[in-house]
Amino acid sequence: ALFDRFLLRRSVPRVSDEAVQGFLRQTLDGVAGLTRSEGGSILTASDTQVVAERAASAVSFPDRLLKLVVGLRAYLRDEVEPPMAISDRRLAKAVQLVRVATYAAGGSEVCELDLLLLQHVFWDRAPEQVEAVREWLFRRFAESDGEAESTQYLLSGVQKRL
Repeated sequence: ALFDRFLLRRSVPRVSDEAVQGFLRQTLDGVAGLTRSEGGSILTASDTQVVAERAASAVSFPDRLLKLVVGLRAYLRDEVEPPMAISDRRLAKAVQLVRVATYAAGGSEVCELDLLLLQHVFWDRAPEQVEAVREWLFRRFAESDGEAESTQYLLSGVQKRL
């Protein structure tokens, strides 16, 4: 149950023996630019609640994209080996996170590319599962737009960067 409590997941390599001293120094000194005022938190739980509430009223999540999220969940559960089960709780938090991310980026409506955030939410135990999520989303994005040339160009550029 502990593993499922972290909504965002990111696989990072171990710190090499050559870099470990620098890593420890950064840990002790703090990361530049992230100073705490009077020993308080940089971002409080109250801050995140306010942003989530603002996002809820300012950003719409189209039904066609909710349908994509539902389809992705079914695909990961039924077609990927080994199956990746996405709990109802994780699913609900994931769509809220996408809406907040859209809001933070200045958007007023979730779009297909915002759903790429789900690759860091829906993989299970193996970081390689990110690929299954990303590839499925790119296939659906291309299908949903009628294979327009401009969208294909944009998607291929985004996919290359990932």
